[in-house]
Amino acid sequence: MAYGLNRRTFLATSAGFIAGTAFNRVAFAAPTASNSGRIFKSVKWGMIGEGGSPLEKFELCKELGYDGMELEAPSRHNISEVLAASKATGMPVHGTVGQKHWSVRLSSPDAAVRD
Repeated sequence: MAYGLNRRTFLATSAGFIAGTAFNRVAFAAPTASNSGRIFKSVKWGMIGEGGSPLEKFELCKELGYDGMELEAPSRHNISEVLAASKATGMPVHGTVGQKHWSVRLSSPDAAVRD
């Protein structure tokens, strides 16, 4: 019973395996000191079901291993409470996610909708 493995197939398979191994090492490398301060894991505010106050939500996310928070905009949050919670936990608010774009498209062909 022949397996159909010839020199060309063997070399192509070996090259693919070596390239895949090299990519795997680069893609899943552990963070180093050179990129300290970078946010690796963050969570969107609307995904947090527990906790009532901003501080409780920040503490929960910190406990779960998140590094940052993303708020929703337009916001119903008390900004001073959010800033205090961010400072107390050391978790930055690194961005916002807009909710308006789901109902009003900035790419609409109608100028009145875009305005």
